[in-house]
Amino acid sequence: MSNSEQKKDKAHSKGNNQDMAGSGIPAEKKSQDIVKHVAPYPIAIHLTKKDSALPPIAAQIVKLVDHGYLIKTSAGPMFKVSDEWGAQFEFPVVHSRIDAPCVVVKTYDSFDGQNSTQQKLYVVEMHFRALTSEQKKSIEDYLVASGQKKRVKI
Repeated sequence: MSNSEQKKDKAHSKGNNQDMAGSGIPAEKKSQDIVKHVAPYPIAIHLTKKDSALPPIAAQIVKLVDHGYLIKTSAGPMFKVSDEWGAQFEFPVVHSRIDAPCVVVKTYDSFDGQNSTQQKLYVVEMHFRALTSEQKKSIEDYLVASGQKKRVKI
């Protein structure tokens, strides 16, 4: 590159990178907001069996809907259809907590891994028994914010 081409290139790059109000940030970058995306799942959950002395079980919510959720856990085969459990979890980012009674609706057992390293996994579908209007709103807000549901206007 000749000296005259270098000067033109330098002048051209200065013109394109003019910053707003001397902040050192190019104008086109200043107008964009930086948004961090967080995966909506998994959500950590602790389950306590109703009327039992068992310690709380840690699991992961892999799918959430208005009326319930699916969890994945490696805890033993202790989930039986119609058993009642207490669930406590907190939504990521918004940090609203849900503490509600639930009932087991379905159980799915599977194996994960290769022959010698197989681990049995349990996927359990649970439905909420009773949610307050505030808890229902928190769940709906989370589903809307994570793009899984559109807000229904009444």
